[in-house]
Amino acid sequence: MGATGTPWVVVDGPDERLRERIKELGCLYAVARIAQGHEADLDATLRAVVAAIPQGWRRPEALWAALVVDDRCFGEAGPDGPRMQQPVHVDGEPRGTLTVGYPQALAPAPGAAFLPEEEQLLERLAAEVSVILERQ
Repeated sequence: MGATGTPWVVVDGPDERLRERIKELGCLYAVARIAQGHEADLDATLRAVVAAIPQGWRRPEALWAALVVDDRCFGEAGPDGPRMQQPVHVDGEPRGTLTVGYPQALAPAPGAAFLPEEEQLLERLAAEVSVILERQ
């Protein structure tokens, strides 16, 4: 159990795997809707994207997300603990980094904090952010 008393979801059965894939798809759809509604306010769009990210992970209530683009930060990096990052590129050039993580107090066994599908999700989300930035 984590410090909040919520157990880590063990993703070892077909029902659990399906629930996790549904959450990941929901996250992607939410970000795609935000990207489609992207208008003149890029900062508001990027803040909305960062706010939507946790819903796709096993422990959305504990996950933090942060996006740094051109030295501007959206969201806030959490305390030390397991994290993943993905670069954000625009026209082949690095423009920033998308990072997600859990506080150390809520981390499961070393190396088990993130599912392989969550790594793929982070890659896809960074690509979505790239598209948003390209359209600005």
